[in-house]
Amino acid sequence: MAYIKTTTPLIFFFCLFLQVSSFAGNRVKLLPLEPLPIISSVIPYKANPRRPGYNMRGKIDYISGNEIVINDALRFLTSSTKFFSRTDNAASKRILKPGNMVAFKLDEKNRILKIKVIKK
Repeated sequence: MAYIKTTTPLIFFFCLFLQVSSFAGNRVKLLPLEPLPIISSVIPYKANPRRPGYNMRGKIDYISGNEIVINDALRFLTSSTKFFSRTDNAASKRILKPGNMVAFKLDEKNRILKIKVIKK
């Protein structure tokens, strides 16, 4: 109840200020909204002769179905995505767990073609 008693006068004075300023010829101008630039926190992967073909790396935040979130960026797995373990052996999707560091290669539509676990 005390909250309503203290906020009601503030709201009243704010509304009164908006009306008085518009009558005085000083219109309240709102700044235009500008879209924020898209920031990708996925780190470009350094070329490594022992791991050719991977161009990105990051930490898995979430995985479900064919969706995987790596460093807050949503990526998609396809039916032809290839999975590799730390020892370069072919593996299944089950090796991917949240918290794993991975290296991966993207196609032109930002879908993952192949993905390898670097660290658990």
